[in-house]
Amino acid sequence: AIRHIEESDYADHVIGYQFAAGNTEEWFSHDMKGSIGKRSREKFAEHCAKHGLEPNDANLYAFLSDVVAGRICDLAALTKAEAGREKLVGTFYGYTFECGDRVSCHHSLDKVLACPDVDFLCSPISYAKDRELGRDHGCMLPCDSLREHGKLYFAENDTRTHLTFVPYPELPYFQAPVFKPKRFDDTVEMLKLHYSRALIHGYAHWWFDMWGGWYHDETYMAEMKEFLEISKEACNKPMGSVSELAVFIDEKSLRYGIGHGIGYKVRESLGKIGAPYDCFLASDYERVKDRYSAILLVEPHPTALSDSIIEDAKERGIGCFVYGINNHNATAGEMREFCQKCGVKLYTDREAVVYANESYLFVHSCDDTLPNITPPAGKTLRPLFVSEATTIKHPNFCSMLYEICEK
Repeated sequence: AIRHIEESDYADHVIGYQFAAGNTEEWFSHDMKGSIGKRSREKFAEHCAKHGLEPNDANLYAFLSDVVAGRICDLAALTKAEAGREKLVGTFYGYTFECGDRVSCHHSLDKVLACPDVDFLCSPISYAKDRELGRDHGCMLPCDSLREHGKLYFAENDTRTHLTFVPYPELPYFQAPVFKPKRFDDTVEMLKLHYSRALIHGYAHWWFDMWGGWYHDETYMAEMKEFLEISKEACNKPMGSVSELAVFIDEKSLRYGIGHGIGYKVRESLGKIGAPYDCFLASDYERVKDRYSAILLVEPHPTALSDSIIEDAKERGIGCFVYGINNHNATAGEMREFCQKCGVKLYTDREAVVYANESYLFVHSCDDTLPNITPPAGKTLRPLFVSEATTIKHPNFCSMLYEICEK
C-alpha cells in the first residue's frame, strides 16, 4: 500500500504515514487482557529461559509490552524504507499516565523512543473525569520525554461539542458521559483549553470530528480562525519551557499491577497547582534533572530506578515529592505547598490550571473568576482571546491566554 501511494501522482502531497494495529487501532490487545493466550505464554516461557527470568506475572506483562513495542519499531522501519526515508512515520502508543493497567501493553515507551524510525507518537487528550471543566485535560504520554528524544507528539483533539451526535445508541460503551454532547459554552471553554495546551507545550494536534458535524458552528470556526492567527505569530517567538517542576514516572513499575489509576489521580492534583510542569519517563532522569528545582516522582511500586532518583534528589538537596500508592490522594493544595517550599514559581494566588512557556501564559479557573496572576519578573501580560468567539463568558469557569511582553 505504501509503495502504491509513493508511486502515485499525489505522492508529493503525502508528508507522512500513521500506522495502526490492535484493539481500537491503538495497540491494545484484542482480548484487552494483554494477549495472554497460549502462544504468548509459550513465547514468554522461552523468553524467561533465555534471559534467566522468573516466570511471574510482573515479567509477563513487561514482556508483552516489549513485544508490542518491538512490532511498532519493526513496522516503523518497514514504512520508512518503503517511503524512501523521506516521510514522517508514527503511531498511537505510550499512554503511560492514562492506561496504567499492566494489560494495556503500553509500558515500553522507552524502547519506541529509542527507535530512529519513529518520528511521532499520538494519543487522544485525557478522558479523565469525562473532561469536566475546572481541571487540566492533560496528555496521556509523558510528552516532554518525546521532545527530549527528538519525537513529535500529535494529540487527537476529539473534543465533544453541543453538536456531537452518537450514532450507536445500542452500544453501551458510547453511552459513557464523555461521549455525551457538551453545552455550547462548555465547548467554547474546552476549545480554548485544548488549543492553549498544545500551543504552549509545543505539540501538534488535530481536531477529530469523529462522526461528522461536531464543529459545524460559526462561533467554533471563528475561534479556530483566531487560534490560527495566534499560531502564526507563535512561529516567530521563543517557545522554550519555563517549568521549574519536573514529573517522572517509571513505566516499568506498572508491571506489578498496583495503583494502575495513579496516573489519573496525579494529573488531577498537578493540573490545579497554578504552575506549569514537565513530564518525563524516569529513564530520562539523568538527561534532564539539572534543569529543575523540584521533582515529583510517580511511584506506584518501588523500583531500583525510582529508589535511585529519590536518593539522588536527596544528595543534591532537591525537593522530591513521592506520589506513591500510600499517598495517592495528595491534593493540589499539598502540591502547591511543596512547590512553595522548593521555590517553584506559582503564577496564581489560588488553585488554577496554568500553562506557561517563554512567550505565553494560559490560565483556566476552577470557578467563575480568574485568580490573581503574577507574571514573570519584569514582564507584563497582553490578553489574546479578544474576538467575540473567544470572549464568550461561561457562567462557572473562565480562561485567558496571554502573550508575555516586556514592560
